Amino acid sequence: MHKRSLKQLTFRYVLVMLSLIISFSLISFISIKKLLDENQQQKQLESLKIKAYNISVRLNFYREIMKGLSQEEKTKEIIVFGTNNEAQLWAKNIQPLIPDSISVALFNEDGIILGRKEDFRVGELCYADLHNFLVGINFKKPAIHRNVPAYAHFDLLYNVISEGDIVGVLFASIKLSVLQNLLNELTEKNQHLKLISGDEELIVDANYHINKKTTNRKKYHIYKIPIANSDWYLEAHVEKPELTSVLIFITLINTLLFVLLSIILYIFSNRLISTFSSDFSTINEMLTDLKNHKMNTDSIHSKLNETENIINDIKEIAEDISEAQEQLVTFSQCDDLTGLLNRRGFYNEAMRGIDLANRDIESTLVLLDLDYFKQINDNLGHKAGDEMLEILAACIKSSSRTVDIAGRLGGDEFSVVLVKCNIENAFLWYEKLSTEFTKQQNKFDFSDNTKPCSLSAGCTKIKKDDADISFAISRADDALYAAKAAGRANIKGSLSD
Repeated sequence: MHKRSLKQLTFRYVLVMLSLIISFSLISFISIKKLLDENQQQKQLESLKIKAYNISVRLNFYREIMKGLSQEEKTKEIIVFGTNNEAQLWAKNIQPLIPDSISVALFNEDGIILGRKEDFRVGELCYADLHNFLVGINFKKPAIHRNVPAYAHFDLLYNVISEGDIVGVLFASIKLSVLQNLLNELTEKNQHLKLISGDEELIVDANYHINKKTTNRKKYHIYKIPIANSDWYLEAHVEKPELTSVLIFITLINTLLFVLLSIILYIFSNRLISTFSSDFSTINEMLTDLKNHKMNTDSIHSKLNETENIINDIKEIAEDISEAQEQLVTFSQCDDLTGLLNRRGFYNEAMRGIDLANRDIESTLVLLDLDYFKQINDNLGHKAGDEMLEILAACIKSSSRTVDIAGRLGGDEFSVVLVKCNIENAFLWYEKLSTEFTKQQNKFDFSDNTKPCSLSAGCTKIKKDDADISFAISRADDALYAAKAAGRANIKGSLSD
């Protein structure tokens, strides 16, 4: 097959394009007015898209503030552990940080406001939107409320997520005057702009027509541009411009068009060849770096849309490799049999208990050991032993909360960090776990010389001065030894607590 260079192909296409330009120039004046009008409309459309983008940027400005606040540990702590007074004081301090806000409030996962309801400007319509947000029902977003004209506003809602669970909602209402001022700034001469909600309700508008009484539809264009990340759209009425002077100007310069265009095409073709060659070189370098496992995707950019997809695909492959490596780290901290954390994973995660202790949040570490487990393996087989361990792990999961940390340290030894739990409640948790574990063993057919397994446990309070979690595990192990010595099937607390 005969091969051609990129330069040869480009030169051939340039010649074709010049031939077409000569042909179409003979009939260009017939349709030039229409083309100019369409060009003007396109410019208007691009301009209006920028205006719509500016509106979406303003909305995203507030959303980013909401997102940042929802991700702060202080916000999560107030929702999960704080009092109503703390939540109300937090909202009062945060409101000045959200410009033009009427109200800022925190709600728990059940939609209950944290604080005195009468102190917040949260109306019944706002509560209805919050309910729809919590149960996943679609509603117009952002919601517009005008039932109290002095406090006309739109609402923003953002989930507060802790450890993968939704623990509450951050709510803020923003004055509509913000949008009115913005639309006044964006509206140009001979334009009438309207911001419309998803249910066709007028939000705000600005009219700068020369003749505001003009009703002749032929004298203006109508555009509708959606506002990103909302149900709103921008409706624009723009007066049509007069193009007579433009047509005269184009007639005068049309004689020079061919020569100038020929020069431009020549320069463009050389530039195109250079750009393609640069991107192909970049792709080659990326593939080489990917092969050598040393690619840094942040500094790599494409100059052309045609090669951008290829470069993005290579970036995605590199990111997939990185994610796979992260998953390997995760798998290395998980116990294959029970699905709980293994010793390494538990030691890493349990350090949070010391962090909580430094913030005066009490947590208890419970060390569990199966009684008579060896006889299960000896008499019923290792498969039955594995099933016994899986049953205990399932009981631990069902008896624990998502904030608690559970792991299998090895063999038949398990450990659980009960967050925000004192020793007394840890004893109650053990009783509940032991009862459920005994109940779940009914599936086994125990022989006369095989006893059901029971649980012995030792527990200790995690202390501020614990250098690492092994200190707490050591105290709990001493307590576990005491429980074994006391006849098994019971729990003992550490004598040092």
